[in-house]
Amino acid sequence: MEFIKPFLASITATDDPAPEIVEMREKLLALLLLSFTILSAAPVGLGSYLSLRNDQPVFALAYPVLYAMVFLAAVLGRRLSFRVRANALLVFGVGIGVTDLFRVGLGGVGVAALTAFSVIAAILYGVRAGLAVLALSIVSVIVAGAALLTGLVQPESEALLTTYSPVAWITAAMIITLFALVLILAPETFRRRLQLSLREEERKTEDLTRTVGKLRQEVEARIVAEAALGESERRFRQLAELLPETVFETDLEARLTFVNRACVEVFGYTEAELTSGMTAIDMLVRDDVERAASGMVRVMRGEDLGLREYTARHKSGAEIPILLRSAPVHRGGELIGLRGIVIDISEKRRVEKHLAQAQKMEAVGTLAGGMAHDFNNLLMGIQGRVSLLHARKDVPEGALTHLSVIEEHIESAAGLTRQLLGLARGGKYQPAVTDLNQLVQRSLELFARTHKSLTPVLDLQEDLWSARVDRHQLEQVLLNLLLNGWQAMPEGGELAVRTRNLELDADHAAAMDLGAGVYVCIAVVDTGVGMTEEVRRRIFEPFFTTREQERGTGLGLASAYGIVRNHGGAVEVESAPGEGSTFRVLVPAEPEEEPVQRKEVAEELPGGSETILVIDDEALILSSIQPLLEMLGYRTLTASSGRAALELLEADPARVDLIILDMVMPGLDGPATFERIRQIPCEARVLLSSGYSVEQSTAALMEQGCAFLQKPYRIEELARKLREQLDQSPALSQAS
Repeated sequence: MEFIKPFLASITATDDPAPEIVEMREKLLALLLLSFTILSAAPVGLGSYLSLRNDQPVFALAYPVLYAMVFLAAVLGRRLSFRVRANALLVFGVGIGVTDLFRVGLGGVGVAALTAFSVIAAILYGVRAGLAVLALSIVSVIVAGAALLTGLVQPESEALLTTYSPVAWITAAMIITLFALVLILAPETFRRRLQLSLREEERKTEDLTRTVGKLRQEVEARIVAEAALGESERRFRQLAELLPETVFETDLEARLTFVNRACVEVFGYTEAELTSGMTAIDMLVRDDVERAASGMVRVMRGEDLGLREYTARHKSGAEIPILLRSAPVHRGGELIGLRGIVIDISEKRRVEKHLAQAQKMEAVGTLAGGMAHDFNNLLMGIQGRVSLLHARKDVPEGALTHLSVIEEHIESAAGLTRQLLGLARGGKYQPAVTDLNQLVQRSLELFARTHKSLTPVLDLQEDLWSARVDRHQLEQVLLNLLLNGWQAMPEGGELAVRTRNLELDADHAAAMDLGAGVYVCIAVVDTGVGMTEEVRRRIFEPFFTTREQERGTGLGLASAYGIVRNHGGAVEVESAPGEGSTFRVLVPAEPEEEPVQRKEVAEELPGGSETILVIDDEALILSSIQPLLEMLGYRTLTASSGRAALELLEADPARVDLIILDMVMPGLDGPATFERIRQIPCEARVLLSSGYSVEQSTAALMEQGCAFLQKPYRIEELARKLREQLDQSPALSQAS
């Protein structure tokens, strides 16, 4: 029985068809089961009846058993597996065919049944199952024929044996084989070709699906790239609009295709004017056109020229210094134009000029300060001698007149040195919080009294802030500005002085080389002839003047500039020919401080009996100041150097009540000598004296309790300053 298992396995084997074919077979099986259950009921019953009548009990039993199998398979349906129901149908069909062969031979439905169910097996299970059932059918025909012809099985009618011969049985077997093979193989071949075609279509469909997927990915990637490009362009344009510098793009002909808002603001054209055929070359002055065109060609060739300086032209015709840098623009690998940035350096140039002027003034101021120092020492010697002669009772009346004239000349010379000191660094005497409205009003009133051709106009802000200034120097500034305005109006005119509070932000302050903060502005406005740009640029240069030599020295405005700068302020001027001039003086304000009231000068010359040590390297000063001090009643000691003074003090520090200390001396200068004096237990007060004005080192000593007296000074100033210091408590011991 072992040979039956492979045979049954081949019958029940499937060819793993597609799901669609499986479903089709399922429906076909259900239809076949239902059809055979209905259609075979009568033939099966008749066959069973005839078998009983012909005394064939085995066949009579086989018919109902086989029918029962197909009936149950049809009734139970899908509650049974496909394989069980299909096998039941095949067993039914093959069994009916074999039974008919043995019962009636070739005269029944046996051959047809075997042929049909071989095909059904192929349809339900595949070619192998069909061929297996076909082989079983052929064997059944041969066996049945042999059994009937040899008498092993008695047929239902003896006539069958005479009707059919062995040849007939062999022919029947061949017919079964031929028809079954055709019916099995032809549909299968068609099915396989169809399946191959379907698989080819599936492959093509899969390829098409993959292609469509790739195309979809490419389209999506392109959409993303275009979106990113659009976002990048929007970001570029937004950043370009936010930049304070000009951003532009051109085509290959240098025509502007894009400009940002800053370009419109800097050059004065509208965006429509700029991008309607105007070229980048059109915006430059004629002298720079050729150089700019050559530069554009070089940039398009790939050269990096960096920042290049040109002079552009505003819509109004005004020239604008600029820095330009550009780069080639490519799209799709092709050069389409240029993209660049333009920086307006007008403000930078103005600041550079302002700084150059300040540096020049600083250098000149240093020289002027040294000259003023030496000149003041000479004036001090002369003033001392004149004061001594004034004190003598035997001087003739005519000589006294000459002495008074000499003193007037000394005062005039001292005024000249004050102008020179205004140019020097640190050129402040004794600054104090001052009411500038009061100072301005007094200065204009005094000036107007002696210049009747003017119409003075005073415009003062009521709540004007106070400022810490040297009153005498600022009066000198106002005098110089008023004098300049008067000289600019030879036929008379209106001379106005205005005061205002100003608060400067960092940008406006930096443009004037100042720090951000609050300032007081004093503006002097005339209606005179005005100035050209060349004169305006040089107006603050020392010794520069547009007037005849006998009418001016060229130091007035230069000293005013130096004085204001030394106060931490700035001077601005606006002027044009025929439109008058406006000078603005800005000094740092101190809104919270109260102005210091001026004290009236006493007419008497106070003296004393204290001991005073004079330290000065100028013999002319020592020889003139010692008699003055003695005339005031003081005991006097002199030292021509810092070291000589230290030796004298170390010998007997208690005998000195006050020290007059020169600030500029060879060897140990004033500050160094002061530091050494502090190390000696000396309680004498110190009065600083110098041909220079108050400098940083001098101011530092004044903060430690020292007083200051500017050379040249008259005996009245000396007497008052000495008495003020001597009447105070000792300072050096406290400062130490």
